[in-house]
Amino acid sequence: MRISLLLLFLIAFTWAETLEDVALKATQHNFKLKSLEHSIKASKYRKKGAYSNLFPSINASGSYGKDKYHYEYPTRKINYDSTVTSYTISVKQPVYEPKIYAMIHETKLKEKYASVQKEAFTNDLLQEITNTYIEVVSLRSLIALAQKKSFNYQKMVRDIKKKMDLHLAAKSDYLYAVAKYEQAKSDVAQFRLALQNQLQKLSFLANDAVTEISFSAISDSVLNIKLPDIDIANNPELMLYALNTKIAKNEVQKRKYGRYPSLDLALSYGDTVSDDSITRRGNSRAFLELTLPIFNAALNNSIKEAIELYNAAKYDYLDRKNSFSIQKEKSATNIKSYQKLLEADNQSIQSYAIYLQKAKLSYENRLISVIDLYKAQNDYYDAVIQKIKHKKALLQEFVNYLSVGGKLDMHEVVMIQFLYLKKRSVYGDSHD
Repeated sequence: MRISLLLLFLIAFTWAETLEDVALKATQHNFKLKSLEHSIKASKYRKKGAYSNLFPSINASGSYGKDKYHYEYPTRKINYDSTVTSYTISVKQPVYEPKIYAMIHETKLKEKYASVQKEAFTNDLLQEITNTYIEVVSLRSLIALAQKKSFNYQKMVRDIKKKMDLHLAAKSDYLYAVAKYEQAKSDVAQFRLALQNQLQKLSFLANDAVTEISFSAISDSVLNIKLPDIDIANNPELMLYALNTKIAKNEVQKRKYGRYPSLDLALSYGDTVSDDSITRRGNSRAFLELTLPIFNAALNNSIKEAIELYNAAKYDYLDRKNSFSIQKEKSATNIKSYQKLLEADNQSIQSYAIYLQKAKLSYENRLISVIDLYKAQNDYYDAVIQKIKHKKALLQEFVNYLSVGGKLDMHEVVMIQFLYLKKRSVYGDSHD
C-alpha cells in the first residue's frame, strides 16, 4: 500500500511544474504577446511606408475611345470622327516637404512604442505569474500546517471524550474541543479551495493547464533579501508614457508644418494618336510646384488641439512617474518591515516551542489540563502559520519592487525560484 502511494506521488511529482516552467509557457503561448509581436512587425512596415514618401511617385494613365465632333462655318460644315488613343506618364518628386520628416519621426516613435508595449506586458505578466506561484507555494505550506492543527484537535476531542466518560473532564471542555476541530477542518477546506483557484489562475496566465507545482515552501533566505538599486525610468509602462509625450509633441510639430510651404518637382509626358494619321498631340511638362499656405482656420484650431493633448500627455507622465515612485518606496519599506516581522516570528516560534515542551512536562505531572496541552501545541502551529504568511508577503513585495524598476525578466524569475523557493521532497512536503 505504501509503495503504491509512493508511486502515485512520484507520478504527480513528475508532472509538477517549476516557476520557470510556468513563466516560459506564458511567454510562449500568451495570445496577447503574439498580438503585440504582430503589432511590432506592422510598425516596421509603417516606418518603411513613411520613408517611401521621400521617393518619387510614378503614375501612368491612358484612354481609348471615339472622338466625334464637327465645325460649322457659314459656307460649309466639317465633321470629325476618329478612334483616339492617348496615354500620360507622370513623375512627382518631393523637393521640400517638412511634414514628411515629422511623419517619419512619428513612425519611429510608434515602432519603439510597440516594442516597449510588449516589454511592459511581459513585465506585468511575469509579476502576476510569480506572485500567483508564490501564493500557491504558501497555500501548500498552510494546508500542511492546517492539517496538523486539525489532526491535533481531533486527538484532543478523542482524549477529552475518554476523560469525560470517566468523569474527569467537563462537557463544556468537550464541546470546546469539537468546535475547534470543526473550525480547523473548515480552515483546511478554505485553503484547499484557495489553492485550486490559484492553480486555475496560473493555468489561465500560462494559457495551459497547471495542476501541480514543484515547490512547497518559501525559504527562510527571504530574510537575507537585499534591495538592488532600481530606476523607475526603466519601468516599461512609464517608458510608454514618456513615448506618448514624445508622440504628442511630434504631432504638434507635424501640424505646424501644415503652415510651411512645400516644393515638388513634377514631370510628365503624354501622347494622343488618332487613326486618321493626321491628328497627333504630344505633351511634355516639367514644373517646380510651390504650395504656400496662407490661411487655414481649421489648421490653426488643430494645432491648438495638439498642444493641449501634448500638455495632457506630459501631466499623465508626471502622474504615473509619481505613482511609481511611491510604489517603489512603499515596497522597499514593506520589505524591511516584513523582515523585522520575520525576525520576531522566529523568536516567537522559539518561545512557543519551549513553552510546548514545558507544557508536555506539566501535563505528564498533571499540573495542566489536556486542553491546555493542545492549546500550547496549536499556539505553536499558529506562530508557524503567521511566519508562512509573512514570508509570502515579503517575497511578493520583493517581486513588486523588481517590477516597478523594470528588472523583472526571466533571469530574475529563475533567481527568485533558485534562491527563495524550497523544492518538494518525494517523501512529502518540506516545512521550516
